[in-house]
Amino acid sequence: MNLLSLSLLEAIVRTGSYSGAAKEKNFSVAKVSFHINNLQDELNLILFEKVGRQMRLTKDGEKVLEEARKILEATEKISSMKGGSPRLTGNLGIAVNETLLQYRLVNVINNFRQMAPDVTIKVELGTAYSIKDMVLRSEVDLAVSFNMGSYESPLTALPLCSEELGLFGSPRLKIEKEQFFLPNHCPNLNLLTWNFTSGPFRFFKRFLDKRGICMGKDMQVSSRNIINTFLESGSCLPKVSVEREVEEGRICEIQTALPKIDLGVILLKNSTMLSLPRHRYFLSW
Repeated sequence: MNLLSLSLLEAIVRTGSYSGAAKEKNFSVAKVSFHINNLQDELNLILFEKVGRQMRLTKDGEKVLEEARKILEATEKISSMKGGSPRLTGNLGIAVNETLLQYRLVNVINNFRQMAPDVTIKVELGTAYSIKDMVLRSEVDLAVSFNMGSYESPLTALPLCSEELGLFGSPRLKIEKEQFFLPNHCPNLNLLTWNFTSGPFRFFKRFLDKRGICMGKDMQVSSRNIINTFLESGSCLPKVSVEREVEEGRICEIQTALPKIDLGVILLKNSTMLSLPRHRYFLSW
């Protein structure tokens, strides 16, 4: 038995297949199979059973995996210590919503980079839905996202904070007060978003639909800066974070009958992945 075999066992379960583990470790599938077969022979246990095209852990395999993770985590802790102080290395993959990255996480990431310069950080942008899929497929180590409200095992969601939802647009817009308060009005405005599947956009659309309020054509613009340009020239969108533009007077909040809503922000993790020192150190920020 060796650490490589235990590491391959963990990788197979996390990635969902021998080929996934082989790709991650830069091995051939045959080499992965060789090490797992040797581990099974040494333990005299069957660790995997084939169900359709998938390999699933047996009851014995689940017990071995639980202990293997403890060994791998302990090994990572020991190997990261130098003179009593942790020396963090390796890669850290983070998935995050663009707004949260720009307004909430830049300082956190910069501070982490200064304290752990040997860790390579990869940031993936997405919506709450695509971020959930990235964590579920173990494509990233952790994520910071708006709360979708439904996360089943193996996903774990931890509350961090909340962001207020509002509708914002150019101060030059001429909007009658009742347009977003009384039902069956049709403001001649476009609703702008960076992604039609984003949480704030979908929430505000539900509010409009319930009140029978019709707006102009919805518009998706992937660039955050371009969205601001459209806002200043006479469009509007629901947004959780435009503090700088509001302070400078380039954007103002449009009053609506939408009750004060706070969108929850969560830390999302996959419980099947190892909890390594660099992950825990980042979370401490």
